[in-house]
Amino acid sequence: MTTTAAPQSLTFEQHNGDSIALIEVKYRFPMKYVGDLLNRKLPDFRVLFPEYADKVIYSAVAGMSFDNENYK
Repeated sequence: MTTTAAPQSLTFEQHNGDSIALIEVKYRFPMKYVGDLLNRKLPDFRVLFPEYADKVIYSAVAGMSFDNENYK
């Protein structure tokens, strides 16, 4: 298992066998970033890195502060 810098501000990736984890880390994490991650960054990742195109992708978000709208 390795850890490297990932594109498009995905903070890091972990890959092992048939899966890969992509984690988006921000100090402040508004809800709009979740949509951006799901609708743009994850699909772009498969195109930019075809060696991972057949892998199962697990994604996560991490932040020090989340907007109240994230809890609704």
